[in-house]
Amino acid sequence: MYKCKCCSHETLPVPPEDAVAYICPICWWENDVFTADDDEPSDENHGISLNRARKNYIAHGICDPRLKCKDDIHLSTFTPVDKILGDHMPFLVSLKENGENELHIVLSAAVVGENTPDMMEGLTAPVADVVSKYRPILPGNKTIDIRFDNYIMYQVRNESYASPDRTEGKHGKYLSVYAESKLLDYLETVTNVQRCDDGSTYPGPWRHYGIRTQNQTIDVVSHFEPMVTVNENESGEPK
Repeated sequence: MYKCKCCSHETLPVPPEDAVAYICPICWWENDVFTADDDEPSDENHGISLNRARKNYIAHGICDPRLKCKDDIHLSTFTPVDKILGDHMPFLVSLKENGENELHIVLSAAVVGENTPDMMEGLTAPVADVVSKYRPILPGNKTIDIRFDNYIMYQVRNESYASPDRTEGKHGKYLSVYAESKLLDYLETVTNVQRCDDGSTYPGPWRHYGIRTQNQTIDVVSHFEPMVTVNENESGEPK
């Protein structure tokens, strides 16, 4: 990975001179290969220069504070994937750590199955009549692969005991990004992250990502935007 020219985090998949129009997921600077120097206004970044963007990042945690509002959570990689999940919560396939603090989560999108004879076994006639009108929700062949290169903390709750807080500001149905949450308020109490007087944060601007599955509620706080890929194959396993 290569360093972003604005925030200096290693977020570029190729050298800066080759990362045409790549947007850093941490500071949101769009890599501009066409400016002659760091003081030249960048057309790709609403006319601000790279030097101004660096100062903005230090002060506000983002290259251009005009972009920073509660609606900024719509820019997450979660947003388009959440829309394809449809009306049913996905299933958790696996959750594990790879290497040094890399979090890897695999979900299976839910599909509506068909009733089978064994579902009616042992049921009284009135109950069987009711059950016959419904269809089971099952794991499908579409998997969602979510990888956090690093994280500050994560937690997994039994979905049966996870009570949603309607006052928290979030965007997304099953894959959510929070603008405000009690977990974010609690973060500096249980970790050594810091929110400085100038508005900057250590180790970087963090976000609260929520993942609701059929049996678990997963919360991840990370200063890295997750990499999300969708796979579809016969086995249902991620490619």
